[in-house]
This record gives sequence, structure tokens and C-alpha cells, in this order.
Amino acid sequence: MNKKYIPLIWLSVIIAVAIVIFVIASNPQWLQPKSGIIPRDGMSLEDPYFSDKVVIIYSSGCSVCKVVVPILRDIEQENNLTFYYYDASIESQLAQITDLNLAIEKVPTVIIYGKVYVGGRTKGEYETAILKK
Repeated sequence: MNKKYIPLIWLSVIIAVAIVIFVIASNPQWLQPKSGIIPRDGMSLEDPYFSDKVVIIYSSGCSVCKVVVPILRDIEQENNLTFYYYDASIESQLAQITDLNLAIEKVPTVIIYGKVYVGGRTKGEYETAILKK
């Protein structure tokens, strides 16, 4: 190898390492493990907070959420109920989700009286789960 290229190779390595360090330092949440319960489909949450509520966790950029959220809003209005909506793509609402001891991996996540539903369902399926209580 030609000796005139060795300083250039070292300079490239130093720049690459500096970029990696910058990216990690500017995103410290990458270094922190997710804390809280990861809701899985069909799971029952024992926390009494969820026992009498319908909680919808979605993301405004999620295509399935764009179908599910209006369905749930219709059920809410038709039956004069109150649901709790959290948009995981908004930092302050994501903090509220974390405060509920949840670590959301998939959206939409709908918690109906403590039972977890991940992904989309039909209006009938949601109505059955919500109105059976």
C-alpha cells in the first residue's frame, strides 16, 4: 500500500467514528431500554386505571389508525361514551403513555376495559367489546 494514502484512511476512520458518536449522543433514548409493559393482542392489563376505560393509542401517520380512530369516535358519539386518545407521534402524549407504564411497539393499540386489541378491527368487533360491559 502506498504510504501517502495512510493518513487519508485514518482521517476517514476518525470522521466515521465522530459521526457515530454524534448520532448516539444526540439521541440518548436509543441507549435506554424501553420501560413499561408492552401490550400484546389479547393481553389483560391488571392496572385498575384501565378497568373502566377505553384507551386508544395511535399515530397520526399510521394508515390503519386513520381507519380505526374514526370508527372508535363514531362508537363513542353514538353511545354517549368518553374514550381516551393518545397520539404516540406527539412527544407530550408519548410521555403520558409512558406515565401509564406502557411501552407501545405497535399502533393502533386499543385497550377496552383492560383487554388489549392491537391492530385494526371492524366496527362490529369494537362495539361488541365496548358495549358488552
